[in-house]
Amino acid sequence: MESPDTRTHILQTAVLMIGKEKNLKPTTREIASRAGVNIAAINYYFRSKKDLLEEAEMAMGYMLTEIYDILEKKGVPVQEKLKQWAEEMMQFILAYPGFIYALGIKVFEKDNQILSGYITAAEQKLVKVMEEAGFDNDPSTAARRTQQLMACVIYPVLIHSGIGQDPLVDIHRPEEREKYLESVFSCIMRNDE
Repeated sequence: MESPDTRTHILQTAVLMIGKEKNLKPTTREIASRAGVNIAAINYYFRSKKDLLEEAEMAMGYMLTEIYDILEKKGVPVQEKLKQWAEEMMQFILAYPGFIYALGIKVFEKDNQILSGYITAAEQKLVKVMEEAGFDNDPSTAARRTQQLMACVIYPVLIHSGIGQDPLVDIHRPEEREKYLESVFSCIMRNDE
């Protein structure tokens, strides 16, 4: 009999394979081997590989939700919230680049209402903080700045992780990432539109 933590261990193994190793389509045999369980355990705990992979994607989504919750902290200056969000988001994507790839694939699937709702809610949190930052007089400016910020956070990680190209700024180094984000914020937070 498997231990009570077997289900969690299998799920964590799938998250590791998808998120950290960018193996978006691991086989049941690969997952079972890496988790040190037999294939029957996957079916027992998750009913199918499809259900396991969906749960692994949801687990990574919950981690991402915690990062977006930074934006709702009370008593924290707006720019500090945005910087914390950007730093945590970059660290997450650096640690789990496969999650972003899986997300990209889901964007092009026809039935992605859950994903669409999630992305809308996440964007709304950022837009609200941008409005708090002084862009509340023009919602379209807040929306543009939100998308610019998201692009500035996600793009360098995708380029490095996705195609293996050395980024112009070594975002793996915390001090370089901090300088990069300072530069991003000095551009995005200008109120000159």
